[in-house]
Amino acid sequence: MLKRKPMKKLRTPQLMNLIQRTFLLSTGLSVLQMAHAAPVPVRATFSEDGRTLGITAPGIDSFVSEFSATVEIDGVQKVLRSSEGNPRKPSGKTVEKTPYGTAQVSVSTVEFPTEKLSVDLRAGQIPGVPGVLVQPILHNRSSQAIKLVSLAAVDMPSSTGTLSLPRAGDKVWLNPQAAATIREGHGKCQADRSTDGNPLTIGGKVFARGLGTHARSEIEFSLGGAFKRFQASVGADDEKPGATLGFEVLVDGQKRFESGVMKTGDAAKDVDVDVTGAKSLLLVVNDGGDGITDDHADWAEARLVVDPDVKASFAGQAALDLTGSASDWLATAYAQSTNGGPPNYIGTLSELSGGLNLREYGSLYRKDGTGFLFAPVGEPIAYLQNQITGTPDGKATLKIVSEMSGITVDPGESRAGQQAVLLMEPPRQALDRWSEWVAKTHGSRTAKGALAGWCSWYHLTKNIKESDVMGIVDAVKADPTRLRPQVIQIDDGYQDIDGKWDANEKFPKGMPYYAKRIAETGARPGIWMAMTMIGVKHPWLQDPANMEAVWDKKFKLESGFRPDESGWLDPTHPRAIAHITERIRHAVDSGFTYLKLDFNNIGNGGWYEKKKTSLQIMREHYQRIRKAAGEDTYILACIIEPNRSVLGLVDAHRDSHDAHRGGVRSAINDALRSYQLNERWFAIDNDIYYIAPDASEVGNVQGGWNLHHTWLSMMGLSGGAALTSDPWHWDVLKPQRRTVEIMQPPAKMRSEVLDLGMSKDWPRITSLIKRPSGNSAVALLWNPAEQAQSITLDLTQAGLDPARTYAVWSFWDNKFLGTTKGTWSTPSLEGWACQHLVFTPIDGAAADKPVLIGSDLHISSAVAEIKTITTSRKGIMVSLTDAGAREGKLFFHSTKPLKLKKATGLEVRTVEPAGEKVWSIEIRNRQAHSGQSLQLITP
Repeated sequence: MLKRKPMKKLRTPQLMNLIQRTFLLSTGLSVLQMAHAAPVPVRATFSEDGRTLGITAPGIDSFVSEFSATVEIDGVQKVLRSSEGNPRKPSGKTVEKTPYGTAQVSVSTVEFPTEKLSVDLRAGQIPGVPGVLVQPILHNRSSQAIKLVSLAAVDMPSSTGTLSLPRAGDKVWLNPQAAATIREGHGKCQADRSTDGNPLTIGGKVFARGLGTHARSEIEFSLGGAFKRFQASVGADDEKPGATLGFEVLVDGQKRFESGVMKTGDAAKDVDVDVTGAKSLLLVVNDGGDGITDDHADWAEARLVVDPDVKASFAGQAALDLTGSASDWLATAYAQSTNGGPPNYIGTLSELSGGLNLREYGSLYRKDGTGFLFAPVGEPIAYLQNQITGTPDGKATLKIVSEMSGITVDPGESRAGQQAVLLMEPPRQALDRWSEWVAKTHGSRTAKGALAGWCSWYHLTKNIKESDVMGIVDAVKADPTRLRPQVIQIDDGYQDIDGKWDANEKFPKGMPYYAKRIAETGARPGIWMAMTMIGVKHPWLQDPANMEAVWDKKFKLESGFRPDESGWLDPTHPRAIAHITERIRHAVDSGFTYLKLDFNNIGNGGWYEKKKTSLQIMREHYQRIRKAAGEDTYILACIIEPNRSVLGLVDAHRDSHDAHRGGVRSAINDALRSYQLNERWFAIDNDIYYIAPDASEVGNVQGGWNLHHTWLSMMGLSGGAALTSDPWHWDVLKPQRRTVEIMQPPAKMRSEVLDLGMSKDWPRITSLIKRPSGNSAVALLWNPAEQAQSITLDLTQAGLDPARTYAVWSFWDNKFLGTTKGTWSTPSLEGWACQHLVFTPIDGAAADKPVLIGSDLHISSAVAEIKTITTSRKGIMVSLTDAGAREGKLFFHSTKPLKLKKATGLEVRTVEPAGEKVWSIEIRNRQAHSGQSLQLITP
C-alpha cells in the first residue's frame, strides 16, 4: 500500500495566491474584476537559508531576490552572490529610525570563505508604510585591502547565472552587470556608453548599445550552453584620436575572432562567432603593441543569440512574477535625460528583453497604478544603478545596485551601500513620500525659492558681449514696472580662459563693473562657471605640481563653444580643491550673488581620494563650494538630471537638457518627471522660455504658438525658475514684453503630473489651490502627440469633488468656457497644443457669493498675483501681490451684477459681462508696493 505524501503547508500569502489563481482560471475573470478582493499585505521575509529575500505586495505573484557584491581582488573582478555563499545562522534583527517611524529590520549574512569576505542584507518594514527597506553591507575579514565595485540589495539573475534569456531566436544585449569578471587596464567598463561616458561612436557612426572599455581589458560572460552566436561591431571610440588597439573573442578558451590593429577613425568591424554549447565567452582588447594610452574600445551592439533548441527555465530562480500581461506593466526611469533624442527611459516589460537602466530611481507600475517605486533613501552614500529586464515567460528581473566606485576597503573594515526603499503604493503617493523622505535624510534648501529673470545663453551663446548685457540693464532701468528680473546672468563666453573665469576683451571694464551695474536694477548679478574645467593655457598649470590635479594630464576641445582645449580637475586633489575654492570666492568678491555651475564633471574613478564613492565626492565638492560662496549666494546646479548629492547645498537645479529653440519638445520629456521635487529638494529649473515663437530677428521656436503656450504653462505651473534669453531691449520684442511680466516671479506652487509612471504620455498636469470658499484646481491639458486629439480630465484626479459644479476658465483664451461636473474634455487639440484651465466651485455656499474664477495677470492663473480674497453675499474684496502683468483682467462668477466700489493701487478700466453669470474686470496701472486691491459689490 502506497502512503500518500502529506500536503505541504502553505503560508497565508501563498495560499491566497493559489486560491486567487484557481479562481481566475475557473471563472475567466480578469485581475481588474477582482478589485474588491482583500488587499495583499506588503511583507518582506528571508528564505529559510537566508540566501534570498521574498516580498509580497499587491500585483506581485512572486518576488524572490538574491543579493551580491562585486569586488576586485588582486586586479581580478569577482561577483559574490548570496546564492553561492555560506549563510551564517541565525540571522540578526535590529531597528532603525526613519522619518516615517521605526523600521523593524532583519539581517541575513552570507560568508565567502575563499575570499574571506561576507555580505549582509538588511531588510525591514515601517509600520503604516507600504514598503520595504533594503541595504547591503560588505565586511572585509581578510588580511588584504580589496576594491568594492558595487553592492546589490536586489539582484535577480537568470537561470544561466548572469544573463537574462529572452524568447528563442531573440537577442540578449550584454552589459557590465551581467559579466562574471571584468579586468581593465584603466577606467571603467560602461553600458551603452564609451569608457568616458559618451555615446558609442566608431568611425563617425553612433551605436545605441554595447560595452565601452579601455585596453587592456578582459570581460568574461558565463553562457551555460544556452546561446548560438555572439555578434558585435568593434572599433576604437572616436572620443580619443590616438587609439591603436585590437579585439579578440575567445570561446571556452579558444580564439574565434581577431580584429588585427585598429585605430581611431577606422570603420567598425563586424563580429559573428558561433558559441553553440559554449560555457564561457571572453572579450579581450589588447593595446595594439604601443601601450594603452587613449585606447578607448567599443564592443558596439554586443549581443548573444539564443540557441532555439535550448529552453530557458526560471523555475526556482530569483525573479519577479507579476499579475497580468507583461504589456500592461510599465517601467519608468526618472533621472535619465533624453539629451534631445526620443524617450529612451520608459517601456513595457514586453519591450524590455534587452533591459532598461534606471539610474537612481524608477518604477514598475501596471496601468491601474498597482506596482512600486524603488529609490534611494537614508544617509547619502552612493548612487543607485538599477535595471529591469523582461524575461521570456512574462516575468522580470530587477537589480538595485549601489555604485561603490571601486573604493578601497581595508582589512577589518565594513562598507555599506545605499539604503533603498520599494514603495508599493500608486506613483503620485510614492513619488511624494519618497521626495519628502530624501529631503529629510539628505537635507534640502528651499528658502530662496525659484527666480525669474534673464540669462545670455540661448540667443547669444558664446558671442555675448558688454553691449548685450548693458542693453538688458538699461531696458530694466527704463521700464522697471514691467521688467522686474530677480536675476540677470552672464553665461558662457565672457571668460578669458576656462578655469580662470575673468573677463575677456568683450568685457573691457572687468567683471566687477558689470556685477555692480546689474545690481543697480535690483536683480542678482549672475555668472556661469564650470568649476572642474580648466583651459590648457591657464597660468596655474605652469606649475607641474598643479598638473597632477588634472585627469590624465590631458586636454581636448570639448565643444565648438569652448575658447580652447580644456581638461578636468580631480575635485578630491588638494591643489584642485584650493584652486576651485579661490575661484568661487573671487566670483563672489566680484559682486556675483548668483552662480550657475555647469558641466560638474568629476570623473568616474581614479581619484586622489580612494575611500569615497562618486556621490560622496560630488557632495563634498559642493559642500566646499557652498562654504566658499557663503549662505547668501544663490547657486544653480546645472546637472540636467536630478542629483541627490547637492541637496541642502544648492538653491536650484536644472531638470532637463537644453531647451534650445529647436529642442523644446524633447526638453519636456525630461522636465515633467521632476515636478514633485520642487520646493522639496530645491527649486527646479526647466531651463529657458521664449518671449515669442515667431520673431524672425531672434529665430523661430519649435512648434510655433502651440508649443510656445504649452511650454510657458508648464514652466509657470511647475513653480520653478523662469528665465529667458531673448533681448528685451530690442524694439521688435517690446510688444511681447507682457510674456515676461506674466512669468515673474515664479508662483509658490507645485503641480502633479497625473499619468506619470502609468503611461508613456503625460498629458494631464494639475495643481490644487486650497481656499476657504472651496478648493480650485489649475490644470494644463496638452496633446503630447503630433496628430490632433482630445484630452479628458477626471476632476477627482485633480483633487476636486466630482459632485460639485465648477466654472471653467481658459488662460490662453482669456475667457469663461462654461461649467462642468465630474470630468472635462478638451476640444480636439492640434499637436503639442494645450488648454490651460482653472476649475472653481460655484455651487453650495459659493452660489450666493461672488467667486474669483480666473486671472490673466500671471501664468499661475490667480495664484501668484492673489494675496487674499474676502467674500460675502454683498460683494468681494481681492488684495493683489506685485506679481504679474501691470494690466489684464480678473474674472468673477456672480449670480448678481457686480459694481466697483473701491480700487487701491490700480485702475479699473471696465466692469462688464463675460458670459452667463460671469463678469470681467479690466485693470491697469498696477502700482508696485502700493497695497493693490479692489472691492466689488452687488446691488
